[in-house]
Parts: sequence; C-alpha cells; structure tokens
Amino acid sequence: MLIDRSPGDVILTSQNDYVSNQLMYLSLARRAGVEILRAAERPEGGVDPESIRHLISPRVKLVALTWVPTNSGLVQPVEAVGEICEAAGVPYLVDACQAVPHLAVDVQAWDADFVAFSAHKMCGPTGIGALYGKTALLESMPP
Repeated sequence: MLIDRSPGDVILTSQNDYVSNQLMYLSLARRAGVEILRAAERPEGGVDPESIRHLISPRVKLVALTWVPTNSGLVQPVEAVGEICEAAGVPYLVDACQAVPHLAVDVQAWDADFVAFSAHKMCGPTGIGALYGKTALLESMPP
C-alpha cells in the first residue's frame, strides 16, 4: 500500500501548505505514528525543491504539496518537485484546489502521481471534487 501507516513512515510537505493538505496527515501522525516533515522555504518564498531532494529517504512514503497556497499566493515549483520525486521513486500529490480555477493544469508536465481539487473553488457545489491518479497507483490501492 502507498502508506503502510507504520511508525517511522514519513510524509513530506511544505511549511506553506494549505490546511486541507495538512489535516489528514496530522490525523495519521496521531493515529499511526507517521512523521510529518516540512521542506524548507526559499528566501523569496515558496518551497525549496533542493530541500525536498535532501529530505527524501526510504522512509518517505508520500510528498504532498499545495500548488498555490492561499497564505502566500506563490506558485510552487510543482514540476521541479515532480522530477525529484520521480527520480527517487516517491509518490507525489499536488493539492491544486486554490489554483485550478485560475491556472492551466498539466499533470503530465508535473509528473504528479495524484492531483486533487474541489468543485466549490470553481463556483461548483460543495462536497465534491476530483482526484486524478496514475492508473497503476490507483489500481494498487484500496478504494
């Protein structure tokens, strides 16, 4: 399974992530002892891809990054992070909720394994959204 939920497993995020990209991981940390690491920020703001490269280890089970956090409005370097994750063999999720109504989405350019967004940010109804996922990963996971 993608995350074994074992003590010592790591989920890597950024210090600037939107709260919806943090709550489920904080809950998982409390329930199963999963550790959350946060990548460093660049001096000009936004996640530092090199920090992610240095933090990736065999314990990292997922890198999850908010594309455009509302607290900064900075467009995160999702393509660079995707290249790092692909090279390391670590699954990569992009939380695109805040940006998808405003920016063009190209999941193939990002090499993201998962991309999530909600309909209400696009003036749609609340309670629904979408999860894009690479077929092989989705087929290997329980619903």
